[in-house]
Amino acid sequence: MCVNIINDPYLSEERVYERLKREFKKYGKLIIAYDFDYTINSYKNEPWDYPEVVNLLKRWAPYGYFICYTASPKSRYVEIKAKVKELSIPLDYINENVKGIDMPKGGKLYYNILLCDRAGLSECYRLLKRLITEIEEGIV
Repeated sequence: MCVNIINDPYLSEERVYERLKREFKKYGKLIIAYDFDYTINSYKNEPWDYPEVVNLLKRWAPYGYFICYTASPKSRYVEIKAKVKELSIPLDYINENVKGIDMPKGGKLYYNILLCDRAGLSECYRLLKRLITEIEEGIV
């Protein structure tokens, strides 16, 4: 008899996707956190832009709560808000949890997924793109 034991279950991209889909179906929205520098904004005048991530966030606008989760000091929040507005990206909070939702209490921000250049941006982008495509096509 072979027993298949799952170690580290969320190393499975499919399992992560199924959890996101379940959470979306249950709540009708996801909490999407995104980093600022090197995820939607070019830092230190580098000639980069981030159209794929920006367009994905725009597609999610009706289906999410949005937190800009940044290491930037509060003194940059005016710049962050201006850039997000210029890009027409949804933004509800900067470094704060979504208000009015029952969620775990603690020191960490709560989100369903994080888009961040230092935290698996490519995988999270693919998962959110797949799910929003299914939502828009009426599959989910």
